[in-house]
Amino acid sequence: MIDWKNILLSDVDYFNSLISSVPVLERTMFKGADLSNYDLTKAFLKSFDLSESNLTDAFISGYYLSTCRLDKTILKNITFDDPYWKPIIENIKLIWQGYEVWNLNKIKDLPVLLNKSYFTHLVFDKYDFSDVMFTSSYFNHSQFQGTKLSSTLFSGSNMTYCIFKNIPLQDVTFNNGHLKNTHWSDCQLMNIRFVATDLQQSIFKNCQFNYVSFNDAICQNCYFENCTFSNCSFFDTDLSYCHFLNCTFENANLSFGKTDYLVKS
Repeated sequence: MIDWKNILLSDVDYFNSLISSVPVLERTMFKGADLSNYDLTKAFLKSFDLSESNLTDAFISGYYLSTCRLDKTILKNITFDDPYWKPIIENIKLIWQGYEVWNLNKIKDLPVLLNKSYFTHLVFDKYDFSDVMFTSSYFNHSQFQGTKLSSTLFSGSNMTYCIFKNIPLQDVTFNNGHLKNTHWSDCQLMNIRFVATDLQQSIFKNCQFNYVSFNDAICQNCYFENCTFSNCSFFDTDLSYCHFLNCTFENANLSFGKTDYLVKS
């Protein structure tokens, strides 16, 4: 058993060399840990689960902290290496405090940028994420229901096994995202970009697609049931082994993609 805290505090260079080989979603060794009053600015604390950890009076890299899971994390009197990160961390903390706190404090029409943020296994019910840019972030196994997604950016984000249920999405970008095994039901998608997105084995039921780009996306083994496609593009889309059941198409030509073993019924 590795004593990660002891290594962190006694030999930060050795800690950094070890932790780089630990997968992001397995960096849970400081969950609930007391890291208060320590200088952690040189530690590679990127994408850690720091839920319920105590960082009171700690010195820390703002960038690394912004990539961590901060559920019930105590961040009293922390000192950042750069004050630039303070408002970003404040926004992340607001999200963790629930939709009422987030929606009340979010400044309308002011874009929010959160890069490599960590929000897995969450239910985003009633959150207003309009004008929020989540780039290369983690949302695995999260659920979006009653969520406002308008001019929202998820480019490069990992959203495998996410659920999207009964919501309208408008001007949302998922380009270069990882959305394998996602489940979509009763959603209206308007002006959405799935360019070069991995959607393998995803399920779409009772969804309306209007001006949606699937160009260069990987949609192998996707299942579409009772869906409508209007003005959608599928240039170089991998649609092999897809099944379209009772779907309608208007100005949406699947033949521009790879259609090996595609089924329409």
